[in-house]
Amino acid sequence: MAEFTVDGLDGLIASLREVAEMPEEVQDEILNAQADALIPEIQKRGHGYGVDDTGKMLRSIKKGKVRMRKGYRYIVVAPRGTRKRGNSRTTNAAIGFFNNYGARGIPARPFWTDAVELSARTVEKAGMEPFDRYLQSKDL
Repeated sequence: MAEFTVDGLDGLIASLREVAEMPEEVQDEILNAQADALIPEIQKRGHGYGVDDTGKMLRSIKKGKVRMRKGYRYIVVAPRGTRKRGNSRTTNAAIGFFNNYGARGIPARPFWTDAVELSARTVEKAGMEPFDRYLQSKDL
């Protein structure tokens, strides 16, 4: 009969447990770093598509606070505020939505979805810096 032995498994389990029990402050720092890296990418892509003549909607893109739902932490990055258009007020989020997905008479210019796809590595890299600092502080 074959015999299987492993040395050092206790250390690996302890290291994985420390990573799994990462403090919320570190998680928040990772999310904030990723949001900070994503916003300029969306704005740059929006300028490239010619989305916003005045630049008001692109400048209004901000990150929200860290929130928690169903055990997951997240940050919403979205255009904030409203603008007066004619006799009504329109949210910058609606303007961004219609620019990204189009509508009847408005061609789609997918600046937002393209920016999210194309900047995935940049956002991941931004999140790795706080994570690496956390691992180094725990000597992992």
